[in-house]
Amino acid sequence: MLRIVVPLFALAIGSAPAAAQSGVDLVRQAVEAQGGAAALGAAKTAIIKGEARHWEPGQSFSATGETRFLGDSA
Repeated sequence: MLRIVVPLFALAIGSAPAAAQSGVDLVRQAVEAQGGAAALGAAKTAIIKGEARHWEPGQSFSATGETRFLGDSA
């Protein structure tokens, strides 16, 4: 019973609107957090950095074996 009630409760709380903000309001807040529309309009370059780890699930010796780590990317 607990296995059913807890996920349903979490789903009900998670699907409730968070302070009823619209998409436009969220974008407006993000623009203001980055210095306003003038600051974003004056930007000439954007640099995005990220890191990733790559795993190959089909490279083990058995169907239920562990995955093989292939490498890192930056």
